[in-house]
This record gives sequence, C-alpha cells and structure tokens, in this order.
Amino acid sequence: TIFFKLQYQHIEEYCNAQTRLRHAMIEEDRELQGSLCHECIDQLQRIVQKIQKDQSDLSSMVSLIMNERQQAALSEHIARSERVLETILRSGGMFYTDGIPSSSDDVGMKTVALSTLWASSNKLQRQLGLR
Repeated sequence: TIFFKLQYQHIEEYCNAQTRLRHAMIEEDRELQGSLCHECIDQLQRIVQKIQKDQSDLSSMVSLIMNERQQAALSEHIARSERVLETILRSGGMFYTDGIPSSSDDVGMKTVALSTLWASSNKLQRQLGLR
C-alpha cells in the first residue's frame, strides 16, 4: 500500500512543482526569476524520474500476480495512471507571452486527475487484498 501512496505523492509533487514554476515565470525580479525557474525545472526533472520508475514498477508487478482478475485490475490501474499523467502534463506548462496560464481550468483538471488516481489506487488495493 505504501507504493500506491508514493505513486500518488509523486504525481501530486509534480502538480505542485508545475505551479511553483508558473509562479516563478511571472516573478518581476529577472535574476530571481531565473534562479527560481532553474530550481523548479530541476525539481520537475527529479520528480519525472520518480514517476517513470513508479510506472515501470507497476508494469513489472503484472507478471508477479497469478490471478487473472487481479492482473486485469492492475493493468486497468496502469492504463488509468497513464491517462492521469497525460492529463496533468497537458494541463501545465502552457503560457501566453505575458506569462498568464493558457487555461484557467488547470487546477480543476489536476484535481479531478489526482482524485481519479486516488480512487483507482484504493480500488486496486481492495482487489489485490491489500485493504
């Protein structure tokens, strides 16, 4: 169950890091802006590596499960996780030239995506007998 909490936490960290980058990009002090942006980008890269490892670990779990129903449930969770990631990646990082986010629905989309992942993790844990 800790794995699923970490998966959620890593994706949540990514969303928060996207927000920090967005705020850094509109910082008026150019020197501070550059420093903050570099820091946020480095953080995003570290988090992406964690997320990629999580997805890889999930995929390798499928072969360890003998029960076909549980394999199907895990495969469904993996696919849902990938859709959540795609949604989050699509919702962040797009800006107009004046630094204003191109979509005001970013926060709502991320909230729904994270809620979907949380529910999927809980459902999978029940199906695997971990809860």
